Amino acid sequence: MLDLHISEKEISHLEDIVSNFNLNVIDVSNIRKLFCDKAVESLIKKSYDDKILTDEEKSEIFILAEYLNMPKEKVESIRLNVAASLLKTALNEKLSDKRLSPTEETELNEILKNLKIEKDQISTIFPKKSLDELAYAKLLWNLSNGIFTIIPNPPITLRNSEECYFALEAKLLERKTVNKGYSHRTRSISVPVFKDMEYNVSYGRSVPIEEEITITHRGTIYLTNFRIVFLSGSKNFEILLSELLKFNVFSDGIEFILNNENFLMKINEKELELFVMGMSSAIRNFFDENELKNSAMKEIENNETFIGL
Repeated sequence: MLDLHISEKEISHLEDIVSNFNLNVIDVSNIRKLFCDKAVESLIKKSYDDKILTDEEKSEIFILAEYLNMPKEKVESIRLNVAASLLKTALNEKLSDKRLSPTEETELNEILKNLKIEKDQISTIFPKKSLDELAYAKLLWNLSNGIFTIIPNPPITLRNSEECYFALEAKLLERKTVNKGYSHRTRSISVPVFKDMEYNVSYGRSVPIEEEITITHRGTIYLTNFRIVFLSGSKNFEILLSELLKFNVFSDGIEFILNNENFLMKINEKELELFVMGMSSAIRNFFDENELKNSAMKEIENNETFIGL
């Protein structure tokens, strides 16, 4: 077992030992069990050293397991666990930048083949949360490259050639200064009249009490290839992409800055990341800088999807 390999000659020699010393079945079975799990797992890991499992290596694993009386189901379970660990490492490397490109998807499919993992086994290896992260990373890559999924029949009136890309719940934060009442302030002065007599004069005025408050308008923010639209029951606005001077992104919102006004929005953190990525690409596409998008489309055409993401 030192080389984790058992040849036909070695098997024959071991059988001779069993026969010559009249070892009973129980003793032989117990001896095999001492080597079984550790030997098979070690051979599987050794076979995956180069992250590729050949048909010959897979056959050798099952020959050893068969001699050690390990059930095929258990062998496959150990093998799949080792392969899954290697696949998870590969996925983490691909997602280090939070993007999953078509080229990386093709590479992952190739890794599946090399590890001898069937696509229908993915759902047993990874929880739904991990698969959702993959889908999210693919969506981020698409958005960063100006590739959108168009929303059909959005509840805003579209112009000629206008397409809607996003419809997200958002809050418009409006700052206002309001009058909370008045405070009365008085002063008095003494005017001397005679040597031992003074005349007191009092006067006063009302001063308004002002306070800055924030009014929240709940609604939906839309992104199209031409503009940003916010619809609320109490406050609406639209911003042409050509008129947007800059935008500031915060942990929980975004501020749009125009020439003479600005709009501060609050958006869910994860949706905010998607919106900002999409808006940046929409602005780039608006000004006819489609070189990146065209390159991305070619990459999609020349690659394959990973497990139907």
